Amino acid sequence: MSEENVECFIVVVLLSLLSLLIVFGHTLMLIVLWKDPFKRFRTAATTFVFGMVFANFFSGLSAGPLLSIEISSRYGALDLSGKGILSNAGFFLFYWTTSVSYLSMLGLSLCQYIGVKMPHKQQGLVTKKTTGIALAIITCSSLFIPSLLVMGVSFSMVDVLQLHIAFQPSNFLLCAVYAALGREYLRQVKRAIDCISSNASCVRVRDRNFTRANLLLLATVTALGVPIMIVWHISVYGQRLFPTDKGLRTAWSTTIIIFFFKIALDPLIYCLRLPVYRRALKRIFEFRQHRVSDG
Repeated sequence: MSEENVECFIVVVLLSLLSLLIVFGHTLMLIVLWKDPFKRFRTAATTFVFGMVFANFFSGLSAGPLLSIEISSRYGALDLSGKGILSNAGFFLFYWTTSVSYLSMLGLSLCQYIGVKMPHKQQGLVTKKTTGIALAIITCSSLFIPSLLVMGVSFSMVDVLQLHIAFQPSNFLLCAVYAALGREYLRQVKRAIDCISSNASCVRVRDRNFTRANLLLLATVTALGVPIMIVWHISVYGQRLFPTDKGLRTAWSTTIIIFFFKIALDPLIYCLRLPVYRRALKRIFEFRQHRVSDG
């Protein structure tokens, strides 16, 4: 087996495993959000969580397998007659779902920032109507650049546009919101230390848990966004660095793997940092076990 075949095998196996983890983890998240046994996720901001989870779910379910086929064809391990259509479909779904995921995360973070910074204005600004409209705008606007593939624009041009117009701005905005939300969160915690009222304390603890989970999620995005941006730039502008296409192909494959690795971490972060999510998941499966035993 040649070196290229070994590299192709490793990349495809990693992408396939990450896709399975994404589908499994986000299926559990969808079940928890939909069942919501403790009625804790029925807020306006949860609309953005639904948007992010659905986008990530479809990344693993459809974009992952199609990109595995594209990677195999790029390495010469697979030759299909309709690989051009499959390639465009894979990149269309990948670009679209990742854009929706990042922008939904940005919307969720802004909602939390408003709740921490301006709690008296939260009910007027963050409603199910405003978040629903915002998610619809995010979903539709994220289609613009991927749709260029359907119109016949070359993949290299669409890849550059996706990098500079979609990924970089959303990543920088997430970093800025992460810094602002983290600062306001620390101020809120400092104020909450002196809180005596038990009812107010319970509300703050619940909100802090959700904010803390999102802060860890944003920290992960920030940490992985830097290598994604570097490797993506290399795959786009690295012709002078590599005499052959091998280095560019490796950089491009690495970009895809890091993206899917970040998506696969999202459910784990919520599970580790959000106690109500773990309790809801446990309650749902305990209820199902009781129903099976009673039946």
